[in-house]
Amino acid sequence: MTGPEEERIRALVAEAHRADAPPPFDEVMRRALRPRPRRFARLALAPLAAAALAAGLFLLWPRPAPPPAPAPGIAWSDPLGFLLEPPGGDLMKAVPHFDTDGASP
Repeated sequence: MTGPEEERIRALVAEAHRADAPPPFDEVMRRALRPRPRRFARLALAPLAAAALAAGLFLLWPRPAPPPAPAPGIAWSDPLGFLLEPPGGDLMKAVPHFDTDGASP
């Protein structure tokens, strides 16, 4: 395979791969450095607006009134309150006083 047929095949292969060539470096750099629209700012704005709306609704939503205070005159007694009192608690109600000679009361 030499001669005109080989040249024809080379020309066909070159034509088939002509689009495979990389673009010029200047064009690539120009595309990389041109300003692009800021999609991130628009995408971040929607959740921020939703969060602000939710916070505003939470703060401004009417809250139910607090429950009324218990009526005076009703005394509640703890049925197990005696368990909180330590044995010998009457001794610990006051600080012991020692005389100067060292005798305890």
